[in-house]
Amino acid sequence: MLFRSAVIWKSVTSPVNNDDATDRAAEPVGLAQPGGSVLRIVDMPPGARSPMHRTDSLDYGIVLQGEVDLELDAGKKTRVKTGEIVVQRGTIHAWHNPGNDVARVAFILLDASAATHNGKPLPAVLP
Repeated sequence: MLFRSAVIWKSVTSPVNNDDATDRAAEPVGLAQPGGSVLRIVDMPPGARSPMHRTDSLDYGIVLQGEVDLELDAGKKTRVKTGEIVVQRGTIHAWHNPGNDVARVAFILLDASAATHNGKPLPAVLP
């Protein structure tokens, strides 16, 4: 089962130039936007699961509908319910919809430096 997503907006600079009239929502973008930000809405069908991944970004995940499980690389899972918010800061993680209904999550990803461990940057892990 595939996730369906829509990029609502993205910026390509930080700080953002509020005088730039370009509609960047239709431009290509990866999971995150180097030097900018991405606002994406994701619908997760029942049973859907993302691959484990890590981006060089600060992520805010806001569950708009349903419930999702956030799984970290050590196997720890946290149930996130409608109205709850998750902040991701460079961890390897996956999303899973354990319910019987579509879950909808808004993700805001802000470009960030790589997380570090023992003073060394951790690489992005992309699906």
